[in-house]
Amino acid sequence: MEENKDREEILTSEVKDAEAELLEGKAHMGEAVEAAAGQGKEAAGEVLEKVSGAADEAMEAATTVLTDAEGELLEKRAAAGSITDAMGEVPEELKEAAQEAAQEAPTVALTDISKIAEERKAETLPQVEPVKEQPVFREEDIDDDDDDEDDEAEERRPKGRIIALIIVLVLLAGAYFLGRMYFQDHFYPGTVINEYDASKMTVTELKRVMQEDLTNYNLTIKERNNATEHILGSDIGLKYVDSDEISNLMKNQDANLWILHIFGNKYYTVSGATEYDSTRLNNKINALDCLKPGNSAPPEDACIVRRNNTFVIEPEKLGSTLDKKKTVKAITNAIEAGNFNVNLDAEECYVAPAVFSDDEELNADVVQLNELTTAHIVYDFSDRFWEVDSELIASWLVKNEEGKYYLDESLVRAWVTDMAYETDTFGLKHKFVTSYGIEIELEGGGDYGWCIDKDDTTEHLLQYIYDHANVQIQPDYLYTALDRSENDIGNTYVEVCIAAQHLWAYSDGVLIADAPVITGRVADGYATPSGSCWAIDGKKEDWQFTGYSNAHSDYWMPFNGPVGLHDASWQEPGNYTIPDYYYHYGSHGCVNMQLDTARILYQHMEIGYPVVVYYSVDQVVGPANTERLIEGW
Repeated sequence: MEENKDREEILTSEVKDAEAELLEGKAHMGEAVEAAAGQGKEAAGEVLEKVSGAADEAMEAATTVLTDAEGELLEKRAAAGSITDAMGEVPEELKEAAQEAAQEAPTVALTDISKIAEERKAETLPQVEPVKEQPVFREEDIDDDDDDEDDEAEERRPKGRIIALIIVLVLLAGAYFLGRMYFQDHFYPGTVINEYDASKMTVTELKRVMQEDLTNYNLTIKERNNATEHILGSDIGLKYVDSDEISNLMKNQDANLWILHIFGNKYYTVSGATEYDSTRLNNKINALDCLKPGNSAPPEDACIVRRNNTFVIEPEKLGSTLDKKKTVKAITNAIEAGNFNVNLDAEECYVAPAVFSDDEELNADVVQLNELTTAHIVYDFSDRFWEVDSELIASWLVKNEEGKYYLDESLVRAWVTDMAYETDTFGLKHKFVTSYGIEIELEGGGDYGWCIDKDDTTEHLLQYIYDHANVQIQPDYLYTALDRSENDIGNTYVEVCIAAQHLWAYSDGVLIADAPVITGRVADGYATPSGSCWAIDGKKEDWQFTGYSNAHSDYWMPFNGPVGLHDASWQEPGNYTIPDYYYHYGSHGCVNMQLDTARILYQHMEIGYPVVVYYSVDQVVGPANTERLIEGW
């Protein structure tokens, strides 16, 4: 009896193992169903929900078969060998039944799977007759029976797995054919037509929704600066018109491939589904605020500007000016397509700048400008400066046909000429403070002062720029003076006042001579030139004047042609004190002085030093000479 009990436990365990394998198959099938349902959307969920229900029924059928088999085993303990044989046959014949069910699955509803399993069980399980007497087992029979039972248990385990796999395949095949039937007249999930979500809709359902929405149609026009405007369907007489294009989309949808199209979105646009009053639409578009004059800003091109001593690109400004033609087309297309939104920026309706900040030529120009404008030249005029910086240099740059920048020499020369005009003093008027402390204005016409050599200065400036020089220099000069400040007479000079018949001389601001003089004989037309500033042209000692055998000076310093400063031994010392003596007895135009005064001037004054001659502080220019002035005397 103990041995029979062990055999019974073994058989029961094997039955439970088979049931567990079936449950494992169901679990795998459930995971597949759950994954498909999760990825699909609602349509695939409905299909797989039916499949899951059919799977539960099939599972119940398989469980019933095993339960019945287990019950009979318990009742027929004595017939253990026969029952074992019967259990060995069950899996093979159940397999055939499942295969037949799989072949019939396309045409038979899944809800009938349990019924088919019940019928196959009744047909295939052997009928075991009750045994009235218990046979007597011998020890060697028991050992043989144990070996047979172990072999049969090993054979049943893989067969249970095969049954579970077959059931899963049957269910998946059923799910596929249910989906195929569903999507023959329903749009795939993720189908969008004219901005309508047509997922799982039929053609009729979609048309109904579109027609209902046209009653409250509102096109939102999205503009720059977050502005929006609207056009209502009622504003333009919009109404629905049935279109075959939607039906054609359904016809072109291949239901056989539904499993490949349940993921992702598919967008379509159909036309001809609506009609409207074009005149009313044009009037509505013309009334939009974005198209009214004065409501938009024009675009601005990206450009090069100078900022923080360097050239950079100022980005373009898009503005808000619309292209009328493009705007009308974009709005019209949106309405005809049944769209509820139109973005004028995305539709490229705005007038764009001609040059953007990423323009290759513009960026190349910035590089060239910064390279050519690194020079910094300062012209030093002692009390003022003329500066050539990057901005000024940039104004002289022009681009050739190859797109390269170069300095326009004519523009550089014009700047140098302007600098010369503002700073040259040669032969021009001068402000002068007399020894009386009174400022007078000397007339032009003298030969003292500065004069820039414009040609050489221009040439050197161009080279400084190309060499990226950073220098402080002076211009090139044709004529120079003693002082480069605005008051170029400076603090070293000779001053002569004809009306006072007096001379003053200063060296670095220190008075070195203060003496009487005798100037040109006005009565005879030999008046000394006055009213201007001249430069000492030369210096000679022991000078013999031509034309006069007795005219000799120890110190001769001409400053205006034949007119100069010199000692006059023929003049008596007392003559220097006689008022207006010069008027009738003066020189032939020169400034006569005593020997000591001439010696001081000769020692302190050099060629190029200024000589200022004026008639009086009230009358700068005195009487003009009428005779040709003669050197000396």
